[in-house]
Amino acid sequence: MLTFCHRDYLLQQLGKQQSAGLASSASRSRPCRFYWEFPDGDLKEALAPIIEVRALLPILSFEKNIQPLRLLNREEKTLVKLEFVTLTTSDGRKALQLDIIPLRGYGRAARRVKQLISGVEGLQPATSPFEIMQTIGNLQPSSYSGKLDVSLQPGEPATEATRTILLYLLNTMKANEKGIKEDLDSEFLHDFRVAVRRTRAVLGQVRQVFPAERTRYFRQIFSELGKQTNLLRDLDVYLLHREHFRSLLPPNLQPGLDVFFLKLARKRRFALNRVRQLLNSADYQQQLEEWESFLKQATPETEEADNARRPIKELASFFIYRQYRRIIKDGQRITATSPDEDLHQLRIDGKKLRYLLEFFASLYPPNQVKTLIVQLKKLQDNLGEFNDLSIQQDYLHTYLESLDKSGRVEVLNAAAIGGLLARLHERHQQVRRAFAKTFSRFNTPETKNIFHQLFKLREPS
Repeated sequence: MLTFCHRDYLLQQLGKQQSAGLASSASRSRPCRFYWEFPDGDLKEALAPIIEVRALLPILSFEKNIQPLRLLNREEKTLVKLEFVTLTTSDGRKALQLDIIPLRGYGRAARRVKQLISGVEGLQPATSPFEIMQTIGNLQPSSYSGKLDVSLQPGEPATEATRTILLYLLNTMKANEKGIKEDLDSEFLHDFRVAVRRTRAVLGQVRQVFPAERTRYFRQIFSELGKQTNLLRDLDVYLLHREHFRSLLPPNLQPGLDVFFLKLARKRRFALNRVRQLLNSADYQQQLEEWESFLKQATPETEEADNARRPIKELASFFIYRQYRRIIKDGQRITATSPDEDLHQLRIDGKKLRYLLEFFASLYPPNQVKTLIVQLKKLQDNLGEFNDLSIQQDYLHTYLESLDKSGRVEVLNAAAIGGLLARLHERHQQVRRAFAKTFSRFNTPETKNIFHQLFKLREPS
């Protein structure tokens, strides 16, 4: 027997009154975690673009005790209704609040009470749950972001600036470990992997800043770490696109995908356990401790690499401009008959340039860097979708060949996969044809001028 409970939800923009929020109720055995679990309505529609595939997670719970009070005049007539509220967290922290409920015709009395309690230490007017979260729980919104946010100084030695970036990325990895192991949502792994890729990009693109032997050693560690999390991320992507894949097929073929996604879900459980074992392993913990120790210890002068003491802006400008020229040169060579591998390589080069721009954005005018990233992202979206479609088709071909097609369920499954392959192939061709126009929109005189003005400097000798 399932016991359902009634839950109320409120979405409120910080800084606005509680009445300005969107509210909803749901009757279910568990709290709603993803936007698609909420009842249809304004709250669900508002949540979707905000949290996307992220889960809503509890961060503070408290017990609320309300003691009603009344303020009377000499005739014992009620002037103001009051509620004395005690909020107690699970670890014993308390907050005292007084909610003033004015009555018609006695607004002056309510204002007087509010004025009197404003000076009482430890007592505050009743506020929204979000303000309670910040005061009693000492919790701040936006305390975590997967975006890279470091501030560098133009004349800072390259070694120190690079260490700052890498330590930020290491902290991002650590911040996402718990969410991965508890399988809270797929974005914990995604942010973890992005931090790993960015780390590899720093070690591979910002060259001759650290000793060569140590650089090769740590690049190998992070390369293996990326490989060991590939399968879980690939399965997450398929499962997140489940409804999209179903929508590509006519209704009579859609049920044939159920077996496919059931098998993926089983495979994902195995892949998740492998990643959990990795993150809990002594080897992984030792590698991260070794990496952190390396980043926090100064390199002896006798072991310093050639670019270690160069001003970071000078070095960053050189690497960014060189990568930009490589993309333009290789992109101009791609024609309608070029092999797919050329587009895949251009995608990798575009990602390297994007990372470099993000690493060193604080060294340049923010509006111009943002313009370049926006233009580059449009090209990356085209190349990224082309790559994803290639991988998906390869995976589905392999899966289709593994089916014995002897039973009715297998036949329906094979028919659905075949139909899906046809649709993906069609889209693959469309994206390929769109490349030329997308690249031309990136390779404009305006974009070239910005790259030239910001980054074209004398090459380090």
